[in-house]
Amino acid sequence: MNTNTLRRLAHIWRMPAGMLAFCLIGCQATDYQRPSLSIPAEWQHARTIEPAGGAAPEDWWHGFADPVLLDLLKQVRLRNPDLETALLNVRKAQLSVRLSESDARPSLTGTVGMNGSRTVDSATQWQKSSSTSLSINYEFDLWGRIAAHQREAGERFIASRYDQQAARLLSDSTTASVYWDIAALTARLALSDRRLAQAQQTVALSKSRYQAGAIAKLEVLQSQRALLSQENSRRDLLGDLQQKRNALALLLNQPLADSLPDIPALSSTPFMQQIAAGLPSSLLERRPDLMAAEALLRATLVQVDQSKAAFFPTFSLTGTMGTSSMSLGNLLQNPVLALGGAVSMPFLNWQQHRVERQSRETDYELAVARFRKSLFTAYQEVDNALGTRARLLENIEQQLSILELSQQDGALSQRRYLAGEVAMQTWLNSIETANQAEETLLHLRLAQLHNLADLYKALGGPPQADKPQADSPLESPA
Repeated sequence: MNTNTLRRLAHIWRMPAGMLAFCLIGCQATDYQRPSLSIPAEWQHARTIEPAGGAAPEDWWHGFADPVLLDLLKQVRLRNPDLETALLNVRKAQLSVRLSESDARPSLTGTVGMNGSRTVDSATQWQKSSSTSLSINYEFDLWGRIAAHQREAGERFIASRYDQQAARLLSDSTTASVYWDIAALTARLALSDRRLAQAQQTVALSKSRYQAGAIAKLEVLQSQRALLSQENSRRDLLGDLQQKRNALALLLNQPLADSLPDIPALSSTPFMQQIAAGLPSSLLERRPDLMAAEALLRATLVQVDQSKAAFFPTFSLTGTMGTSSMSLGNLLQNPVLALGGAVSMPFLNWQQHRVERQSRETDYELAVARFRKSLFTAYQEVDNALGTRARLLENIEQQLSILELSQQDGALSQRRYLAGEVAMQTWLNSIETANQAEETLLHLRLAQLHNLADLYKALGGPPQADKPQADSPLESPA
């Protein structure tokens, strides 16, 4: 054998090894790299942030010094249907992980069969036979397709755990907001009762002065109109209160607001808990919904690896042991053992697999775009909430001054009316202005509390020493 022949044989021998090395390199797991993101150095309203240490969510809610609110939060966490749905999604994702792990193990199948036969036109007896078989099948994961499927299931489980944490944040924020809405409406009803009593006294006074000839009939009509207006406003408040109570009942997984806790009226000076916003760069490590989005992003990247591995041949080994007999008593005698192997060649449909891989890569690019938009939206939510917080502080300070001036004007108008210096409408207008100023202050206090709930949700809860963690897929979700 000459030298050229030996070289050709060596070249032919090296070709399968080279192809195998190429396949192995092409099917290696792709390392995830976080997309390039433009992160602001600080919030635009950073000066409005009060410093605060790390705290667990439960400890943070204790800062409002409201035991009714704390008890309600605990009840909702146990009964909220959205939290129940999130927990079921976690369990489903956990089962998907276990199913993906079973793909890497040999699969067993067994059959037992019995049949009988005879010719149609004869009176011969039935010829009976029985059979059994046990098969085992195993696929060699040479290209990492099964491993990639396991990684995808694991990332989706992690995302479901973060979704569960995000659902709890949303539940807490929504529950607190509805609670404060009810408290504010209760306070407004108290104001409405006081205004209604004032209107009734004004009607009685105007009638008395009219009968004495001190005022005209017009002023009596004006006082009666003001009374009817107050009665309408009170009915509207009662309707709004019932709707909010029904909303709270839904959070508690109840059909209607039949047995809800008594919620006290909102104080004119409620205690305002503080929450530290931290730096924008820490938001991705605090908000579970963003961490869930990134886990899904990693899962989409793993799908690209799966599409690459699906191009290469699959090798499977099958072993079967079976028996058959005309007599049921001899069924287990003389078993037959068979071994076989199979190779599938999906690369023959190379064009279809190329389009599939490109589709998966496009899915990943779309996921990157959605993740970036979610992150930037989160930045806007936090910064908008911080800006609202600063504006509310200034508005409340001014509204306190407005309320004080309106009350002084109302007292002065009452004295002037009783002295006959001004018409009744002037006095009624001053009373309404003072009442509106008090109600506006209550609205601003409520807006402050809503803003805190929005910040709590937008920041992913109070800053903690450790960022939220997703449990292992093998652990049972709480």
